[in-house]
Amino acid sequence: MWKNSFLQTLMRIVDFNGDIFLDDKLISNKEIEDINEDIVYVSNDLEFVEGSLSDNIFGDISINEILDLVCLTERLLKADDINSLDMETIQKNFSSGEIQKLKIARALMKTPKVLLLDEMFSHISQGDSDVILNGILNKFPHTIVIIVEHHYRSDYVSMVYKIKDLHLVKELI
Repeated sequence: MWKNSFLQTLMRIVDFNGDIFLDDKLISNKEIEDINEDIVYVSNDLEFVEGSLSDNIFGDISINEILDLVCLTERLLKADDINSLDMETIQKNFSSGEIQKLKIARALMKTPKVLLLDEMFSHISQGDSDVILNGILNKFPHTIVIIVEHHYRSDYVSMVYKIKDLHLVKELI
């Protein structure tokens, strides 16, 4: 419950007391559109739009590069033209972990300043999770990655916080 409130606070979906800064600017002073460009939220609840893969995953970065980063290149190499793959077909034939990887890929194409990953590794193997997180940290070294997971372990995590009694408490790693 508090996890959702925390994430909604970062996205300015709910009102809050206190100050949150991004690039030395109060996010409460930013337009919602600007926040949506700076902070990208990825969740299992977010759906793809109808159409092709390229209708859902687009941006300034090569789609092949991003698909490689999220460990989906081999899976998609079987298609003649990955950009024209139909999302309905993908969602029927891909595992829940592969769908999570596509959602992470979609978010990365936006090159966010802050990437909020809400339970996005729950169906991805630990090995692939580590490869993906390492790839994100190397490809996007200035992006702040916030991972919200109940049971996440990685050598790539630099800080761990838990919500206790309505406060963020830093844990020792």
